[in-house]
Amino acid sequence: MPGSRLVQFAPWWLALVLMVGCGPDTPQPSLTILSPIDGAVVTGARMITVQGAVANAVAVRVAVGDDAPQDAVIDGAAFSATVTLGNGEQTIVATASGPGGSASDALSVTYPYVPLVTHQAAAAVLGAPGFEVDVSGDDTASPGSFRQPRGRPWVEPDRVAVADFHAAQVLVFEPVPTGGGAAASWFLGSDDGLGDVARLDPGATYGPTSIQRVADRLFVLETGNERLQVFDPLPQATGATGIFVVGKASFGDTSTDCAPATWSSPEDFHVGGGRLVVADTGHHRVLVFDAVPTGPGAVPDLVLGQGGFTACSPNRGLGAPQADSLREPSGVWTDGERLVVVDGGNHRVLVWTSFPTVTGQPANLVLGQATFATATPAGGPSGLSNPLAVDGNGNQLAVADEGNARVLIWDAFPTQAAQPADLVLGQASLASGAPRPPGTPPTDRGLSRPSGVAFGPDSLVVLDWYERRALVFGAAY
Repeated sequence: MPGSRLVQFAPWWLALVLMVGCGPDTPQPSLTILSPIDGAVVTGARMITVQGAVANAVAVRVAVGDDAPQDAVIDGAAFSATVTLGNGEQTIVATASGPGGSASDALSVTYPYVPLVTHQAAAAVLGAPGFEVDVSGDDTASPGSFRQPRGRPWVEPDRVAVADFHAAQVLVFEPVPTGGGAAASWFLGSDDGLGDVARLDPGATYGPTSIQRVADRLFVLETGNERLQVFDPLPQATGATGIFVVGKASFGDTSTDCAPATWSSPEDFHVGGGRLVVADTGHHRVLVFDAVPTGPGAVPDLVLGQGGFTACSPNRGLGAPQADSLREPSGVWTDGERLVVVDGGNHRVLVWTSFPTVTGQPANLVLGQATFATATPAGGPSGLSNPLAVDGNGNQLAVADEGNARVLIWDAFPTQAAQPADLVLGQASLASGAPRPPGTPPTDRGLSRPSGVAFGPDSLVVLDWYERRALVFGAAY
């Protein structure tokens, strides 16, 4: 308990004050933590300052999780203490002590971070009976296998949902199995996990890629149907149907015109900070919605990669790429304050260090290329070759570098142009980039053509479409 922790660490003079100074009329201490706020997600430095209001106290101590409490500085009616956060969700407890007794306040904060190392072995595999079982030649759909897993999976502590692009279905694993060969618990887009065909009706998921839970709704991107289908309430079992779509006027719409609210072969989306961002791949642009749509007919607020909503040429028709152009963007991530776009056709990743506010706004940083004007596939710590997907957790950034058979990880959010990655999954080092050699079995460390990434609370899930599997790196669930 906070009180017992105080007595254990209190100096002798404070203990004496507490014993002799306490009486029936002695004021009771009070304390309230004002910063950070309860439920805050902290990005950047791990060291933060805890501040609050205090009264009738001679000492305040602040503890993070199971760490030993630290002395805070009391300045009149305020206190402050600098603490260091650990990984994931943790509790901060502040305790005030005085002659009248003690008082405590507590809150929870999250520091998103998944410990990873180069060439790390995966903790679990989905879609294959085991790590070394080669299923790359099996093109059949089933409740426990994939034809082409792709996009951003839906990852939570008790579930992983993977979009099987070629099988037109989403497989949901609850709980996440720690061994290979497990069948999905339920499905979207099909009734039995055996795959489906092209359909436009609600509940169909033709060419699904990225999936994201947004509050109590589920958003599923369908590259084949060129739309984002919204399920409400959150699906819990096979047979769920969407209530509306974005990117098309209705469930039956098949238009691909170069228009503000019409998409062509979109390959990714992401919701962060109350904004929706869509990689409208076939139109060579990224669409930004300043608010998450709540019904059909939503129109984006601005467009990136083009000068307006009716322009859809690769690299804005200029040939060579620029800081404000795109060619087949295939991945997006945002926290509402920053934006990352995988510009796959230009073999690069573009970073807006503050969220763009006007149409056509150029990016601030480029990864994978030396300058904004180059588009050369490359390897090594700073190169990219046909990157497909991206995900972040606010502190780390992961890019599926398909052409180099690897996933690059930046352990801190990139702040410099052409910044090299910190570590790599799927390869023995940042200098290597070859897929699995023919005639050799797959392993728990290798990747051939990674096609999707997603951070969970304590893991990173990587989809490898050539190997027809998903690998879970980090803590097993």
